[in-house]
Amino acid sequence: MKKESSQPEPTKINHHRYEIDSADFIPAGTFYAEGNDELTRERILAIQLVEEIGNQLAIEHPEINEIYKNPSLRLIDIAYQFFPREYVDQFPEVCNKAVGYAIRQLNTAEEQAELTRQHRQHIAALNFNLGSAEFIAQCKEAAKKGMRCTV
Repeated sequence: MKKESSQPEPTKINHHRYEIDSADFIPAGTFYAEGNDELTRERILAIQLVEEIGNQLAIEHPEINEIYKNPSLRLIDIAYQFFPREYVDQFPEVCNKAVGYAIRQLNTAEEQAELTRQHRQHIAALNFNLGSAEFIAQCKEAAKKGMRCTV
């Protein structure tokens, strides 16, 4: 005789229509349990959901890897290209992480490390205005003094 379970079925995803059963809602902060590494049921479901969607994206949309090669696009920007806006708005962490998971499935460790470096470099350039004439002059002045240019 089959044992009845009091727990609801895991969240169902239909990648082709991107249906997320929100009855099994993934709480905000599921991935970022501050100071608590406990794997709750919700956190496990969220991780499984990310892997499932990420694997489907990698298989069905390998072009996602080419899109990610543009360092000005963040994972969330790419998620908006593959998921309906309401799903990305409601489940941004899941969609963001699913895109990252898919991209990691499509790259070797070396390729991924280089893409990550390019994205971080682009973000740093935007955040710290590294291409500005002022910053370049500061670096040249530091180099004359035998110092390193820092932000």
